[in-house]
Amino acid sequence: MENKKSAKTVVLFILFGVLINVIGKGFASVVSAPFWLDAVGTCLVAYIAGPWAGMSCGILSNLGYCLVDMIALPYTLTSAAIGVTVGNKKKKELTKDV
Repeated sequence: MENKKSAKTVVLFILFGVLINVIGKGFASVVSAPFWLDAVGTCLVAYIAGPWAGMSCGILSNLGYCLVDMIALPYTLTSAAIGVTVGNKKKKELTKDV
C-alpha cells in the first residue's frame, strides 16, 4: 500500500514539474529571454524524485510542446538526458559542491 502512495506522489510531482516547465518556457518567451527555462521542472523533479521521474518529466513536457510546434520533437531526447543526468548525479551524491 505504501508503494502505491509513493507512486501517486511521484506522478503528481512529475505533473507539477511539467507545469513548471511550461510556465518557464512561456515566461522566457514573453520576456524575450536569451535562454530557455523549460528544464527547471525537469531538474527539480530529477533531483528530488530520481532519474526516471526526471526523464519522464522532460519527455512529457516536450511531447506537450509538440502539440503546438513539432520542432520540439528532437529536443525530447535532450530533456530526457537532462533528467537522467541530474537524477544520477544526485543519486551518486556528486552534487555536494553545487
